[in-house]
Amino acid sequence: FSLRKMRLLVFLVFFLSLIIGCTSLCGLRDSKFDGQRFKRIIGGEKVTKVGEWPWQVALQKFDSKSVDGACGGTVIADRWILTAAHCVYERLRKSFDFRIAAGALRWTAHVNSEQAVFINVTRFFLHPEVESSKLFYMTNDIALLELESPLRFNEIVSPVCLPSRMQRIPRDKNAVAIGYGLYEEPSFKNSYPSDGVLRETKIPIIPRDECKATLDEVNPYGIKYDITDAHICAGAAGHGVSYGDSGGPLMVQANDGRWFQFGIVTSGVRELILAQDIAPAIFANVIKFCDWLEDTTNGEAKCEKEEVSF
Repeated sequence: FSLRKMRLLVFLVFFLSLIIGCTSLCGLRDSKFDGQRFKRIIGGEKVTKVGEWPWQVALQKFDSKSVDGACGGTVIADRWILTAAHCVYERLRKSFDFRIAAGALRWTAHVNSEQAVFINVTRFFLHPEVESSKLFYMTNDIALLELESPLRFNEIVSPVCLPSRMQRIPRDKNAVAIGYGLYEEPSFKNSYPSDGVLRETKIPIIPRDECKATLDEVNPYGIKYDITDAHICAGAAGHGVSYGDSGGPLMVQANDGRWFQFGIVTSGVRELILAQDIAPAIFANVIKFCDWLEDTTNGEAKCEKEEVSF
């Protein structure tokens, strides 16, 4: 190379490094979003391609005798998983361990039978103001899981984007929820799915005031739901999340193609699981926890700095 070409090459490498450093490589999927394909998780369409939602993980609890699916979660950094606090709350009282299965299409994925990445969870961080005294749902229902070793990002495993503190929740676009949970109307004899397969649904976000009014009116327990700006409500008739979907994401795709996680599945009304238009599911609002997320992960996970167009 001549000196001039060498300088040009150095400049190009430097320029590309700036671009890469300033671009958030999160929320990108290997496959294109097909809005017509989405049905409900309850009886809805299965996710059949490994890596279709590369940030979704199955949270598994295990001991020396068995492995069982516990909840869902999302990759937000190479050593950090975001989930619901109630998914790991009982671990403080019981003697079992947790691991994640990244890239798993079933929440009971086994090491020898699935194309998935299994890593043990070493530390649990529940939000310091998590409220567990509520009978049917928790406030500040958010937790972080630190992994024993970092994930290697590729087309099967990669992080979801987290919205800016200033971001307005896009209510004019349908959100997408994914999870391993119940896929038909629940019964007390068989409350959980037999297959534990990852499913997906497209649902509208419901205004907070409307959500609170309908939940207070129709829920059969006679309780008043304390719906605040730390919550998001979403659901539709015959479409929504259910038992076993806890800890999973509520996501919206930005105009630049990236997927952002706005909510974490928290709870719903069991008796009205097929009527989530009048009894919406409740999600923890990720935006309200950005400071805690960044502080707890020492900046390894970050919310977007600026608002994004949706």
